Amino acid sequence: MHWRSGRPRSSCPETGRSSRLRRNRSSALSSTCLEGRCQPFDDETFDFEFSNVFDHALYPWKFVGEIERTLKRGGVCVLHVLLSRRADKYSANDLYSVKPLEQLFKNSELVEVRSIDGFGLDTEVVFRKKI
Repeated sequence: MHWRSGRPRSSCPETGRSSRLRRNRSSALSSTCLEGRCQPFDDETFDFEFSNVFDHALYPWKFVGEIERTLKRGGVCVLHVLLSRRADKYSANDLYSVKPLEQLFKNSELVEVRSIDGFGLDTEVVFRKKI
């Protein structure tokens, strides 16, 4: 099954909302751990999580830990990150390769890495939580 296959529940660690996904509809998504705060959701709640602010996470290991905690087994996490240069003056951590992400996502496997052009970010990184 392709990682983009329809899944019913999603989360976005920076928006503070959870959403039911409907076919052919975009969705706003879930909660925050940018400063080490826990998401207000039970373990294994979401099938899909998205973030485009990983570089702003003050505690990246906590940020990823909360994603993996709230992601269901077999669930997918998509990160949009900047690898080609330093992110911005507000960036708490900069990535220059996918390796650090692979090390942080201890309970997930890397599924796909591809170039994108999205709001100043250049790379999409997809992880699937191990079953």
